[in-house]
Amino acid sequence: MKYDQAEAIVLANTIWSLPKLIYCYLDVGDFYGSTVTSLSLKRIFIRRFSCQFNAFNNLIKNTPYLRHFSVPNLSFTSKNRDLPPIIPLITRLNIGFNKIQGAIDQLLHTFQSSFWLVEHCWPVQCNWKLDNENISLYTLPYGFHTFNFVYPILSKSTSSINDNDYWWSYDYVHRLMFKNRFYQDSILSNIQFIQLRHLSLSFPVVDQFWSIVPTFNELTSLEVYSYDHHEFCQDQLQTLLDRAPRLYSFTIHENSSLSTQRASLLFNSVSVRELNLRYSHKAYTVKECVALSNSPLGMQCETLIINVKNRACVLELINRMSNLLSLVVRCSDDKNDIKSSATSDDIIEWFRDRLSQSSTIYRYGGVHNWIGLWIHR
Repeated sequence: MKYDQAEAIVLANTIWSLPKLIYCYLDVGDFYGSTVTSLSLKRIFIRRFSCQFNAFNNLIKNTPYLRHFSVPNLSFTSKNRDLPPIIPLITRLNIGFNKIQGAIDQLLHTFQSSFWLVEHCWPVQCNWKLDNENISLYTLPYGFHTFNFVYPILSKSTSSINDNDYWWSYDYVHRLMFKNRFYQDSILSNIQFIQLRHLSLSFPVVDQFWSIVPTFNELTSLEVYSYDHHEFCQDQLQTLLDRAPRLYSFTIHENSSLSTQRASLLFNSVSVRELNLRYSHKAYTVKECVALSNSPLGMQCETLIINVKNRACVLELINRMSNLLSLVVRCSDDKNDIKSSATSDDIIEWFRDRLSQSSTIYRYGGVHNWIGLWIHR
């Protein structure tokens, strides 16, 4: 949602006035701060939008008991480099900055006092990328569940590399978005993720990926954003699937219209039961649906999300996939208008005439032409 500055401040003041509020998750547009002091707020997570430095100072000032704070982008200029003095009270910090010359050393210097390093042993780290102007600053060990990793990443910390491995732990991270850019010179990273539940990435991956994510034993959800059908990429992705014994959900974004073979037909996993194919460059044909139902992933699939050419594809999937319990589908021949006031729904009635009476069929409210089916055999 978007607000003008006056409306945003009124909203923030209303939130900061709630006497028992402890955790606040903000996703409402630019944040301008609050003029009201909250004595209860301890955790604030700001998602996706920018926070001006003055608003950040204001937020810190009016949230004296704040302990966990995360914001993806904080505007930071040469005129306002000093962090507010109350910030040492925050035990978990994750801030994205716009980089300026000398900002990294200046930022780290703020956290090199005896309060941080001696009294409380709270080192901080700055990460930045080679090709843009963004800095990420956070306390060690990293204390948030989500991490965006764009390889190669450069780091500088107030903690020595020889310090206890505890400070270099990223065990809190359960959700990782990994992107890689290929450089002639490989860059080593001291960051490792060993407790991942969800992983999003593109193939091919750099060799260093396997040391950054050395284990997939806890992984339950995998999302592949882009995929090259080269044999090398197939081997990499299959290797990952083989090393993820608890993987349940597998999402594939097929962006290339040049490929003649579906990625969903190429791989196998003994544990995957949910297959999300909604992000495909084109709808599945009847022939492709038959091939999917005979593939290793299709034969064991219990939940399927997919775009298909027509309603006949749906019957092929249901009749051929013996383990399928839940199907979320969009048919290209579905002409239903969600704005129409008509009481009849042609495609829903068509399915009801052909499926078991005990099956449940419904439209997703507000989501154009997506239909859900609970299948009772």
